[in-house]
Amino acid sequence: SALEATLRLYLDEKVAVKEIPVLRLLSQPIEELRERAERLSFLLKELSGIINCEVISEESEVGGGALPLQKLPTYAVAVKHWVYGVEDFDCMLRDFEVPIVARIKDDRVVLDMRTVSDSDVETIYRMMKKAFKGEIDVEKSG
Repeated sequence: SALEATLRLYLDEKVAVKEIPVLRLLSQPIEELRERAERLSFLLKELSGIINCEVISEESEVGGGALPLQKLPTYAVAVKHWVYGVEDFDCMLRDFEVPIVARIKDDRVVLDMRTVSDSDVETIYRMMKKAFKGEIDVEKSG
């Protein structure tokens, strides 16, 4: 019955995009992703003595199953920590109270805006600010 309910959602494209999270993520307009990346980058500029970040054009990997090689254009925020190496920095982000999951590319941590919601932008900013302004112990993470 769960499969039947899911398949029924696919009968109406608007309902499917609204109710099925992966379809919602895959169908986000590219301009919306760029705006979200610019907003996060703007907030993170406050931490410019600790990290460097920039908005980059990227490709999201759709994933396995029927689309293992399919990619979609996206925007991302590439972040480099001035002290921690990229792998330690990535581990640190995952160890936050609210884990931040990213990928590593070109010696930077990349936050794909296709997987970051509007409300996540503020959370990412708050968690990084809290950690990098000394309000939480980042030594346990890296």
